[in-house]
Amino acid sequence: MRVKDYFGQNRVKFVIIDPLDGIGDTIFMMLQINDKVLIASRPIGENQKKEFFIGAVVEFSAGLVKVTGVSWRIDSVTQAFTSKKTILTQIFSLNSGLYDCYSLPHSIKLNQVQFEQSQSGEVFIKDQKDFALDITFQ
Repeated sequence: MRVKDYFGQNRVKFVIIDPLDGIGDTIFMMLQINDKVLIASRPIGENQKKEFFIGAVVEFSAGLVKVTGVSWRIDSVTQAFTSKKTILTQIFSLNSGLYDCYSLPHSIKLNQVQFEQSQSGEVFIKDQKDFALDITFQ
């Protein structure tokens, strides 16, 4: 398993756990209860759209993370980001290679997070203060 640790804009730390590199299946206990995270699905096929889940960690063990928050997806007609207004609790397997997990700052207000896409196609997660994380993907 490879763990990449990056510091991006505004010194935001995010972690990508990738078991598909053939190194092994060691589990890194990097997440803690109440950590705020963005979990992004990795599209498997050409027609599958990325989906996102933003929330707070409820539990983390053996590569499984239980997160309470809100799911987001790209509307196939308008190409705008839309969220389900219902708060959900979901379990993700970070060992599966199907998800990227980004650690968000503790100061971010989860109910104020918005996805914004610039004219040039860059995608940002922003709150109503000064937080912005570039999650542009191809």
